[in-house]
Amino acid sequence: SPDAIARYDAQLRYAYLNATAAAAIGLPLEDIVDRTDHELGRDAVVSAIWEAGLRQVLVSGNATEVEFSEGVANEARWYQARMVPQFDDDGAISGVLTSTRDITPTKRAELALAHQAVHDSLTSLANRVLFIDRLAQALARMEREPGRLAVLFIDLDHFKEVNDTYGHDVGDLMLCDVARRLEGVLRRVDTVARFGGDEFVMLCDKLAAAEDVRIIAERVVRALARPYVHEGTELPVSASIGIVVAADPYVPTDELIRDADAAMYQAKARGGDRFFVFDPELCGRPTAIAHYRGRSVVGEGTDRSA
Repeated sequence: SPDAIARYDAQLRYAYLNATAAAAIGLPLEDIVDRTDHELGRDAVVSAIWEAGLRQVLVSGNATEVEFSEGVANEARWYQARMVPQFDDDGAISGVLTSTRDITPTKRAELALAHQAVHDSLTSLANRVLFIDRLAQALARMEREPGRLAVLFIDLDHFKEVNDTYGHDVGDLMLCDVARRLEGVLRRVDTVARFGGDEFVMLCDKLAAAEDVRIIAERVVRALARPYVHEGTELPVSASIGIVVAADPYVPTDELIRDADAAMYQAKARGGDRFFVFDPELCGRPTAIAHYRGRSVVGEGTDRSA
């Protein structure tokens, strides 16, 4: 059988292994039988999952399945084991029979699909779905732990000219470069996502003060102001950034994003290469003030002045 098959006695000692199971452990059969996985030095994390499954079968008398991985990152391999009780002539549980198969190709495909569902295919950043989920989680957390967060809506200046002049392939390379630059200025608690085209959105969570967003925004402006070099040619890069700061956990996520987008257009109207913090009066929605009592306006700036 290509599956690793083993039989354990009631004390979790090996009573039988087929050739596949012995090869997986990497020891001669005579060195495995009558010993436990712990005695054989099996990985502690895997051993804990494995033994929990075996003991569950011994106690309940019902079959079960366990799934586990061995190795790290891209080298990890995934396995699925079926565990069924064994009975003696009197009907008492005498051991457990296990059958384990390698499900690495299937698991990697599942993980890849799961990743694609919440990440941008070009830049590997979070996509809209994942970003909104992270934003909703941050707002929910503020119900328990009052604080502030900021949403930055980032739109590249004159990106269409790059696509029109140099082609979409170069434009895609520039977008990937921008993604790496944005990742470079992130704090560990922050999230950056690509919403599509040349639009990026950043969530800055757990801000100690409203003014902290100015520091982050200035870093973003500076990071994106450096020219992108393609085959020896410098292509100008800059961005217009709209910011909304919130301390109210009950603000709808879509309205936060909408107002950050509106503030971005204010930055773009002022020539780009700068950030602008949402102001309901300037952004054409004076009635919105009542919905954003936790918000604070901290001004506008560029990479050259605050």
